[in-house]
Amino acid sequence: MVHSRNTALSAPTPAFAETPKYKLLRMQESAKQAEVPQKLRQAFLNSQKEAKRKKEEHAKKQEEEKKRLEGEKKWEEEKKRLEDEKKWEEEKKRLKAEAKKREEEKKRSDEAKKEAHKGKSKAVVEPEEMEEDKKEEQQVKTEVQEEEEEEEAEASTSHKPATYPQKKSVKMPMMIDDSGKNISGDLVQGPLYPSCMACFRTRKDCQWKRSAKSCKTCVRMKASCTLVFDFEETQKLPAECDIELESLPKRTKLESNLTTAMLGTIETQITTLLKLATLQAKIAAQESKANVEMFEEVKDSLEALHGKINDA
Repeated sequence: MVHSRNTALSAPTPAFAETPKYKLLRMQESAKQAEVPQKLRQAFLNSQKEAKRKKEEHAKKQEEEKKRLEGEKKWEEEKKRLEDEKKWEEEKKRLKAEAKKREEEKKRSDEAKKEAHKGKSKAVVEPEEMEEDKKEEQQVKTEVQEEEEEEEAEASTSHKPATYPQKKSVKMPMMIDDSGKNISGDLVQGPLYPSCMACFRTRKDCQWKRSAKSCKTCVRMKASCTLVFDFEETQKLPAECDIELESLPKRTKLESNLTTAMLGTIETQITTLLKLATLQAKIAAQESKANVEMFEEVKDSLEALHGKINDA
């Protein structure tokens, strides 16, 4: 007898008839199996929420720690800056006091020299020489007026910049010894004396006045007469570096203090950066561990689900 396919499948044999108890058990098992994916999905969502919460907490802690470290760094920098400013102000005050003291000593020394020179001049100068000096002074005034007129005329017609000689050094007129030159008269003119800087700029012959220890032009201008000398091996002037040797220890000490302060600031910044890097490494390790634990939980849940499905 031939039956259709649907009829053969839909009609169970009497030997395997389903009892009510078996049907109830089957329905309960089906309901449990239907709830498993939902529970697994809910567990997965809960684990994701927990991981997200932990991540947010770690990010918040990291941000707070970063702000704290930045605040400490700013406070250290401000403190170091204030200390450096205080040290610099104290150093400037000390240097000013020393400079003022040196100026006062120099002023007293110059006054003493002037007094000694005046006393010596009064004792040596005779009445006849004083009359000659007055005549010479009157003559100098007349010549100065003429020179001023000539200088004004030259300045209005010439604007060529002054050229300076090569290999020249500077020496003050007080250091010149003219006792062995056998010169008569107060004014000296010619090759016995080199030109001073003022006369060299105006390209005029320098007239040296022995009584004033200065040239006539500088006396008129009330300026310090600085002469121009040719460089000679037998008459070397102290080099600029030798002149600055007096201030070298003070400058070296100040530079050493500034270098020490700078190195301290750099060390503080490097320490802060190392702390921040260590903290970031710890936070990254904790986040990685949390992610691994989450995936292990998901893996265990999936394995349990597969086991239940296989058992069913």
